[in-house]
Amino acid sequence: PTPAGPSTAPNSTRAQALAPGDRLRAFEAALSAEAVDMHALRGLAFGGVPEVPGQRLRALTWQLLLGYLPPERAAWDAVRAEQRRLYASWKAEFIVDPYARGGAAASAAIAAGPTAGAAAGEAVAPDAHPLTSDASSAWGAFFRNEELCQELAKDVARTLPDYGFYSSESARGRAHRAAILRVLFVYARLNPGIRYVQGMNELLAPVYYTLCQEAEAAWLRRAGAEDAGQAAEGPEGGWAHLDTPADADAEAAATAAAEADAFFCFTNLMAETRDCFCESLDHTSLGVTGTIARLEALLEAAAPDLAAHLRREKVAAQFYAFRWTTLLLTQEFDLPDVLRLWDSLLADPRRFDFLLHFCVAMLVRLRPRLLSYSFADIVKALQAYPDADLGALLALAEGLQGAHDRGGDP
Repeated sequence: PTPAGPSTAPNSTRAQALAPGDRLRAFEAALSAEAVDMHALRGLAFGGVPEVPGQRLRALTWQLLLGYLPPERAAWDAVRAEQRRLYASWKAEFIVDPYARGGAAASAAIAAGPTAGAAAGEAVAPDAHPLTSDASSAWGAFFRNEELCQELAKDVARTLPDYGFYSSESARGRAHRAAILRVLFVYARLNPGIRYVQGMNELLAPVYYTLCQEAEAAWLRRAGAEDAGQAAEGPEGGWAHLDTPADADAEAAATAAAEADAFFCFTNLMAETRDCFCESLDHTSLGVTGTIARLEALLEAAAPDLAAHLRREKVAAQFYAFRWTTLLLTQEFDLPDVLRLWDSLLADPRRFDFLLHFCVAMLVRLRPRLLSYSFADIVKALQAYPDADLGALLALAEGLQGAHDRGGDP
């Protein structure tokens, strides 16, 4: 993606220096203002959003940084209500249920067979049978949708499978998988030019996870009412009977709201990253080739000896940087670290300039090791990044970005 916006990244030094309690109060003050100071919020978020049980600081911060919510606090409820209504209307339009559309006539026609109506001298509506040749029928739309859904389902099944939140072993995990499949499906239908490209699921997963914490809290409140011994019986913990109408309704509403909010946040994120998913732009300055060329230039400035060594060993940056930059490092770190890293990536006003400096930091951190490696070992190390010290990487990346902006040596 082409960096845009102001030439100065948010200065998080002061924000990082704040004590945990002061940081929390600073976030609460920033987010409770009648008009959120976006420059101040970016500075705070760049240093990491505090994780406080029962508070949705990261969810709200990301919604603001991704442009889903305006800075004016009084407008938030109206924006959310309208966007959620719009998303619900798109789901109703695109997710076709031919049984519901054909009603009793469809069921009767299917039971009687494809020619029964005609044999009886009755007209059978095109929507009434799945074997209809009418491409504009509900069944035609249903089967076209199924092709897309099967493609999506394969990737959704591979999305963070080791995390209980998305686990197929629990009803909640399966519900979350279904939600991100619907988001990707609606996005693909609304964007036929790009449709769906493998990897989009990896960008959606952290967004949906973050925005869904309110729904998860509602679920945990119900689950917490169960005796700990019963809760340990299995993945579902014997909690089904705790679905009181009030709690179940609150959870359903929160889950639907999170899905809709995630759709619009994801859409805004894709507006900034979609060039890397567009094959026709791959070899232009706007596409992934241009992004990787900028990364190589930054590495040449930061560590010319390492850049030269990678060239000698014929390690093309595409071997490792394609995934790093396209998927915003979601495959290189565990989810908690990805969330913290994205605080900084989304807070960067020159999105995604800091991403490239962070990628260079990943290389520089391994410099002594990589200089001693040959081709095979270099590629192996960079495709399964071994250094999980996120704090050190963030500090190094911020230093590299600052040196680059000043025009001095990294």
